[in-house]
Amino acid sequence: MERMEKCLSQNDRIMQNLRYLESEEIDRKKWDTCVETSRAGLIYGFSWYLDIVAPGWAGIVEEDYKSVMPLPVKKRFGINYVFQPVFAQQLGVYGRENLHPDMLASFFKSIPGKIKYIDTNINYTNNPSDNRDIRISKRMNFELSLRKKYANLKSEYSGNNKRNIQRGFPFIELVHDVAVADLIRLKRENTVLKRSREYYEWMNCFAHKLVSSGYAKIAGAIINNKLCAAALFVFYGKRIYYLIPVSDEEGKKNRAMFAIIDHYIQTCSEKDLILDFEGSNISGIARFFEGFGAVAHKYYNIKINRLPFWIRYIKK
Repeated sequence: MERMEKCLSQNDRIMQNLRYLESEEIDRKKWDTCVETSRAGLIYGFSWYLDIVAPGWAGIVEEDYKSVMPLPVKKRFGINYVFQPVFAQQLGVYGRENLHPDMLASFFKSIPGKIKYIDTNINYTNNPSDNRDIRISKRMNFELSLRKKYANLKSEYSGNNKRNIQRGFPFIELVHDVAVADLIRLKRENTVLKRSREYYEWMNCFAHKLVSSGYAKIAGAIINNKLCAAALFVFYGKRIYYLIPVSDEEGKKNRAMFAIIDHYIQTCSEKDLILDFEGSNISGIARFFEGFGAVAHKYYNIKINRLPFWIRYIKK
């Protein structure tokens, strides 16, 4: 009994040090300092990045920004919920110290009751513990360290990737200054999923802000004077994030994306950088990344359902 009371009092103290803040209440400078010095240090946690991918986001703050957890919030049909933004793969808690699973649980318990559904990916430094109120699923990211010489990096490519790079070599011209409008047009014309006009307008704004701020470059491949493949590469800290890849039929036929990635690996080799492919649980895409020597790293998705019982089944 005494041990249980001690545990409860410790959890109470933890909860008392956590505050839920709306977007306008957050001290952006302190928040970004916390993310910058955190063990994760991923671009997704910075306030300026969240402003782009999840306008109006809120957050949980420990003490004077010792640790922080972004909460992208929306409201639909009168229900407040936390969603997983596009191009923000790993959120969760950012802090300088190792995060105990109980502390992570306390952050989630601090989310106000008005938020009825939570669906968020936590970053790779967060390890959740089993909890009947939380659904946990494992996700995989793929990362390639670029410290080695290019010849050594290429020696670790799969045979399939080497063949695909060679296949397009005689026909492809690589370029590094593709316009944002051309990337979005290529994406819109060659996507499998139907998206709204507003979605592509937002994607254009996202890419434009990163490129104009100097955080990103768009590389592409040209065949017969026509752009056939492109991708947005975002640079922050010691990572290069691979975003918005797209190829048209000609690009797929000549394996243009293989050439684009290989060129970036060659250009950035022997540097203390990680090429972050942003991962996938889809086996074919995972093989594509692994074919460049990328290594799988796990992170987790968290779902918490507080919806009224009569609509809860739709989110199971």
